Amino acid sequence: WEAIVAKYQSLGVELKGGNCGQSIDREWKLTDCYFGGSFNIPVKDRKRLDRPYMRVDKNALQSSLTPSGAYRVIKSNHISTATSANLYSPTGSLVHDDSGTT
Repeated sequence: WEAIVAKYQSLGVELKGGNCGQSIDREWKLTDCYFGGSFNIPVKDRKRLDRPYMRVDKNALQSSLTPSGAYRVIKSNHISTATSANLYSPTGSLVHDDSGTT
């Protein structure tokens, strides 16, 4: 994250806000990630990240990057229903692209 902050600073942008500063809402010293439920990966399988992990405060980041407030929010427009972990019905109904989530 420090490399990203330094890059923005070199462009004259200071990341502000968040509970931890620099647009960070929360920081963990290590994190367990669960990717199971699709592609035949058991739901209980995990990947431990043995390094700091941070959650970005999206509102603080948005305010830092667009201080004028000139941005557009793309709202979702989909008919998908989550049937289980990482599975949606009907198949192919949840798509993420530059026009939003459809």
